[in-house]
Amino acid sequence: MSNILPLFAYGTLRYGKYQVEALGKTLVSEPDILQGFERKRIVYRGKKYFVLRKNPKKFISGKCLCVTAEDLMRLDKYESKYTREKVKLQSGLYAYVYIPMGILS
Repeated sequence: MSNILPLFAYGTLRYGKYQVEALGKTLVSEPDILQGFERKRIVYRGKKYFVLRKNPKKFISGKCLCVTAEDLMRLDKYESKYTREKVKLQSGLYAYVYIPMGILS
């Protein structure tokens, strides 16, 4: 059995429709909060993207998804305009999160 890894989702990956689009399945998830960031929505080349910005006075409500290492590799391709970093959530759990890079940052 594969090891389960936590991934904090703050944008479209919170929703089953996009999980199925990216992975072909829906994921088990629990609500959680990421402190010290705010969520923004930007438009780039006509497409809307959610992005994180550091802000010590803000927080983001999202979902902590249960993913496998294989899922993460597929999501890295799906989220190609983002880089994956590890953060500590309000629950105390350490999870991966996708942070914008390049033109989105």
